[in-house]
Amino acid sequence: MATFKRPTIRPPYSARIQNVFATHWLNGAQVSQWVPDQSLVIVPSGTPGRAGEIMDIMNRGVSSANFVKSVWSPPYDYEFYARRMIPESEREAYINRCKDWGTQKTYKKYEIEMPKYAYEETAKFWQQKISIPPIEDRISVFRAAGMPEEMIIKHEKWDKMMDDTSEKRQKELDKLFGKYAVNTKTKTKTKIKTKVIKAVKKKIV
Repeated sequence: MATFKRPTIRPPYSARIQNVFATHWLNGAQVSQWVPDQSLVIVPSGTPGRAGEIMDIMNRGVSSANFVKSVWSPPYDYEFYARRMIPESEREAYINRCKDWGTQKTYKKYEIEMPKYAYEETAKFWQQKISIPPIEDRISVFRAAGMPEEMIIKHEKWDKMMDDTSEKRQKELDKLFGKYAVNTKTKTKTKIKTKVIKAVKKKIV
């Protein structure tokens, strides 16, 4: 039969009191003995009161995690769960609790609403485009689709920023990929080798 190493059960705190070697006068003579160190006041973890709570926090350590009580929420398919896992006597109460949770839950309301416009028209405009169309054509399509004016102004600012920084961005791209650029000025001519078929003379024996 195999034996296993089992952990030693220890108390949650050490109740040992530190002793010191003290010398004092007793009936006209010096007497030395081990006495409890009165300068150290030990407040062990688990002591009731505010002092005990402070010691619990100090002795907790960095790696210890606080116990957080989780908020109950029903499973997604609570009816299936109730049929399989909840006893029949408690099943109806469990289902009613899950239904009440869904009706009483408050959801976060977002104040910012997404702009509504004919997205399909703008999508058709961008189809089969290999380059960005002129800004005038884009704005006319956006306005015909009902896009808010704030989004159109934002798009105009973005287009202007891209035009103003095009040379700077091109220089940065040349620094990164300049050695891989294709030289269009000098074209190397490929030599076409003509295959010559030589006649083979067979000896007749």
